[in-house]
Amino acid sequence: MGKEFQANDEVSRREGIGGSDAYAAANIMTPAMQSWATSQYELFCIKLGKLAVKDISDLPSVKWGSWLEGPVLEKINQTTKYQLRRDTSTHWCDKYPYLYAHIDAYLVGKSIEAFGKTYKKVLAEIKCPGTYSAKNYGEEGTDEIPVWNLMQCIHYLVVHPNVDAIFVFVQLPHEELRHYVVEQNHKLIKTYIKATSRFWSFVEEARKNPNMKGGPVPSTERDLIIKNWDHDDNFIKFDAKTEIQVRFIDEKKLQIDKLEQEIKDHRFNVIKEIGESNGGMLNDGRKVSLSRRQTRTYTPDDAKNAYLKEYNKCCTGFNKTLFTDKYSKLVDEICSVNKHTSLRIPKIK
Repeated sequence: MGKEFQANDEVSRREGIGGSDAYAAANIMTPAMQSWATSQYELFCIKLGKLAVKDISDLPSVKWGSWLEGPVLEKINQTTKYQLRRDTSTHWCDKYPYLYAHIDAYLVGKSIEAFGKTYKKVLAEIKCPGTYSAKNYGEEGTDEIPVWNLMQCIHYLVVHPNVDAIFVFVQLPHEELRHYVVEQNHKLIKTYIKATSRFWSFVEEARKNPNMKGGPVPSTERDLIIKNWDHDDNFIKFDAKTEIQVRFIDEKKLQIDKLEQEIKDHRFNVIKEIGESNGGMLNDGRKVSLSRRQTRTYTPDDAKNAYLKEYNKCCTGFNKTLFTDKYSKLVDEICSVNKHTSLRIPKIK
C-alpha cells in the first residue's frame, strides 16, 4: 500500500495516477479542452519528473472552487437529507497499486436513497465551477457531467470497487445546488483500466530505460514544443505535403486579417449608429447591446511619488492589491481612467 500524502504534493503524485490525472491518463482530449487541459504526453513527462505541473492555483476559477468547497459541504449537511463526512486520507487501489485517490467526502448511512434508487456505499465529489460552465452539465440524477469530471469519478470507482456510486454535487453561482450520480459502469471501467495500465507501463519502462522507443504520442502543439525543446540551428527542407500546409496557413492568415479589418470597420459603423443609446433592434427581434465600463490603472511609482507614507505601509515589495483596498480614494487621484465598450450581438437562433 502506498504512503499518505497531501493532494498538492506534486513529488508524491508521481508515484501513481490520481483522480485529477484520470482523463489525461486515459488519453481523453476534446478540441474544447486543448486550451487548458493536460495531454497524455504532458502527464507522461510530469510523472517522469521532466515537466513541472501547471500552476493554476491563482486562477480565479480555482480559487473560487477551493473557497466554496467547505461551505457547500456544510450546506449539503444542513439543507439536504445527506450527511457528508470529509476524508483527507490517501486511498490506494488494492488491485491496481499505481492508482490512488483523494476524495472530498463519503456519505454517512447504510441506506442512501437518490432519484428512486438505493445505495449502500457512496462517495461525494463537490464541484464549484464558474457560471460559464453551466452548459457542461445536463439533467440532474444522471452522469451528464463534463468528461474530465466523469473520468475522475470512474477513477474513484476503480480505487473503491465496493462503492456503489459517486454523488457529484455542483454549486454554480446564483443557482440551486445540483446533484448528479455516477454509478459503477463495468464497460467504461474496463476501458479505463486498460488505458491507464498501458499508460503506467510506459512510465515504468521509461524510468528503467530513459532511451526507450514508443510511449505516449504528442497530440497537441504544446506536446511538440515539449518534445522538441532541445533543438539545433539547422533549417530542414520541407517536403511537398508540408509546403502545401505552410502555404495554406499563410493564405488563411491573410484572409483572417482581411476579415478582422472588415469586422472592425462594420463594428465602428454599428457603434456610431448606436450613439448614446444602449443598443439597437434587429428585424428578427434580436437586441444588439453596447455595454460601457471603465478601468483604473496606475503603477507602483505613481503611488510612491504621490503618497510615500501610504506606499511604505504596503511593503516589503509593493502590494498593489493591498494599497488599492486600503487607499481606494487615493487611488482615484493617481489613476488614469480607460473607457471600454463591448458590443454584444446575440447568435442567430
